[in-house]
Amino acid sequence: MMSVFNKQGGISRYVTGLAEQFVKEHEVHLICSKYETDIPNAHVHRHRILWRPPSLQVASNALANYLDVRRLRREVGFDIVHSQGAECFSQDIICAQSCQKAAVEHLRAERGGMYRLLKPFEPRSNIVLAIEGHNYGKKAYKRIISVSQGVKREIMEQYGVPDEDIAVIPNGVDLEEFKPQNKESFRGKIRGELGLDESDVVLVFTAWEFNRKGLRYIIEALPKTGKNVKLLAVGGDNQGPYRDLAQKMGVKDRVVFTGHKLNVREYYAAADIFVFPTAYEAFSLSTLEAAASGLPVLAAKVNGTEELIKDGVNGFFITRDGADIADKIRQAQDAGLDRMGAQARKTALGYSWENIASATLKVYEQALG
Repeated sequence: MMSVFNKQGGISRYVTGLAEQFVKEHEVHLICSKYETDIPNAHVHRHRILWRPPSLQVASNALANYLDVRRLRREVGFDIVHSQGAECFSQDIICAQSCQKAAVEHLRAERGGMYRLLKPFEPRSNIVLAIEGHNYGKKAYKRIISVSQGVKREIMEQYGVPDEDIAVIPNGVDLEEFKPQNKESFRGKIRGELGLDESDVVLVFTAWEFNRKGLRYIIEALPKTGKNVKLLAVGGDNQGPYRDLAQKMGVKDRVVFTGHKLNVREYYAAADIFVFPTAYEAFSLSTLEAAASGLPVLAAKVNGTEELIKDGVNGFFITRDGADIADKIRQAQDAGLDRMGAQARKTALGYSWENIASATLKVYEQALG
C-alpha cells in the first residue's frame, strides 16, 4: 500500500518490483490513491486523500490505508498485509525503507543551526515519527523487513525492537532495464544531445534532493580532475545554487543539468562513473541501478552502500569532500573503469527482483507461522 503507485520514487519502484513478481503466482491487492503503473492481474483499491499540505497527505494516506485494510480483511480475507514504513498503522509486515527518527538525528548533527532548531516544528516529520513510533513501539506488526543492515541497527537502537523481529532484505533492481548493453543504444545519442565528446570521462549523479545527496561536493571536485571529466546532474531539484557554484569554481562548462528524467537508464549508459556523496540513505536505488548498468559506484559509506560497494573492486567509498572525490575518480580511472564496471554489474546480479521476492515470501511464511 502507498499513496502513489508508479515507477518514479524509490518506495514506488520497490512496491512495483515486488508486485510484478508476486502476481505471477499469487493473488495481489494494491491499496493506493493514484495508480499510474499497470500490473496485469493485480486487484487495485483506490481511495482519496488530502494532498496539501504534505503533513495532511501523510496523515490522511495512513488513515485511508488503515480503513481500507480493516474493510478488505473482512471482504477479501488477506493472508498478509504488507505496508511501507509510515503508510499505515495496521499491517502484518512493515518494510522499513528508512528510520525517520535516526534520519532526523543524523541530519540535525550534519546541518546544525537553523535545521536543528526548526526541525522539531515540522508537521510532516512529526506525523511520520508518530506513526513510526506507534508501529515499532506498540509492535503493530508480525515481522519487519529492513532494506539494509544499517536501518535494522537504527530501528533496534531507536525503538528497542528485538533482533529476531527484523529480516534484512535489500531493494531490488530490474536487470533488464538497467544493463551495460544500454551503452550500445543510448551512449552516443545522449552524449551527442548534451554536447559531450566520446573522449570525455562522464560522471553521473541522480537525485531529487541535491543538498542532502551532496551535489556540491562533486562540483568542488571537478577543478581537481582532468579537464575532460564532465558531470551529468540528473534530477528535478533547484539548479540555481549549483550553477552558481560551478561558475565560481570555473567549471560551468563541465556540468550539465538535465532536469528530472524518466529515462534515467539512458543517462547511466552515457556515463562512465556514478558519484553519490549523500549524507543519509536507507538503501539508495540509484546506486543499485548504476551498478546494474555497469558503472563503478563512488558513494558515501551509508546504509546500503556499505553492503553494495567492495572498496577498490566495484567502486570506492568517498567522503563529502571535493579533494577526496577527485582522488577516488583518479583511482577508479587507474584501476580501469571497464573492469570496475563489470564487477559492479556482477554484484548487482544478486539484487534481482526474483531474488528479493523469494526472500520476502519466506518472511511472509514465517509471519503466518
